[in-house]
Amino acid sequence: MLSVFKQVDRGFGKLKKRRLDDKEYHAARTYILLNCDEVKSYIKIYEDILRQIQPCIQDSEIDAKLETEFASWFEKYAQNPSFDISNQIMKGLAEGPLHMVHPFNGYVINSYKFHTEEYGSNKSTINSGVCIKGSSHSANNFNYYG
Repeated sequence: MLSVFKQVDRGFGKLKKRRLDDKEYHAARTYILLNCDEVKSYIKIYEDILRQIQPCIQDSEIDAKLETEFASWFEKYAQNPSFDISNQIMKGLAEGPLHMVHPFNGYVINSYKFHTEEYGSNKSTINSGVCIKGSSHSANNFNYYG
C-alpha cells in the first residue's frame, strides 16, 4: 500500500456516486502525487530538470509548476520506456485516479471528525473546514483553508 493511503480513517454517511469535475480531479491527483513518499524521487527529478532548463528559477515558480504541471509530466515520464519504470503500482499512480468517486457526508481521520458543509448546515457547530499546509519551497507558504 502506498504511504499516502496508510492513514487510519473512515468515511460515514450515504454514498452518492458522482464524477469529479476537472478542477477537483486535478486537485486530488496533484495532492496524492505530492504527498506520496514513493513519488518523492520523481519530484526531485522533475525539479532538477526545471533547474537545468531555467537555472535562475525561483522556488515559488517550482511550486507553481509542481501544482500545475507535475502530474502530466509524471504520467508521460512513467509511460516512456526509456526510463524503465517497471513498478506497476507507480505506473498506475502516474495515470491518475478514477473520475468516478463515492463521496461521504463526513470523514474521521486521526480522531478528528469532519462533515461536508451540506451535512453540517443544520448542526449547532461547524466542523467542515480543513487546512492543507502550503508548499515547503517558497518563503511565502500559504495554507489552504476550505
